[in-house]
Amino acid sequence: MSRSTALVYVDIGGNVGQIVRVVRCRTGEVSAQADTGEATLDEKALPEDKYIDLSGSPASATRDAATATFSATTVVADSTTSITISNIVSGDVINIRGAGKTSITATGTTQALEFATPGTYYVDVIHAYPKKPLLDTEITAT
Repeated sequence: MSRSTALVYVDIGGNVGQIVRVVRCRTGEVSAQADTGEATLDEKALPEDKYIDLSGSPASATRDAATATFSATTVVADSTTSITISNIVSGDVINIRGAGKTSITATGTTQALEFATPGTYYVDVIHAYPKKPLLDTEITAT
């Protein structure tokens, strides 16, 4: 009995398909693995590294690397001194974990961050899909 590995994806607009799962099943049963609103592509790929390019015949394509950069990874915890995240776009989401959790939606190409409480914080920059996110940048506020 022959088996196939396939990608199940959803069209999220802009000629981009987001991989929602990888399936392994009998050859000929790949299309049965898709739920309503999903499609399949008979191909192997990791969702962390690939997306489905829908600009022509569906095909996997490499996700671009995260572009966000931080001006520093240490900052004074005085609510006025800031570090800057650059190379982002309006709509990117910045999640901050540490003394509580905060989420900020970027409104431009840079975002200033200030910290009131000393400690270690972890910052994730979630770029618009299919660009990869930048996860767990450690910031020390003293």
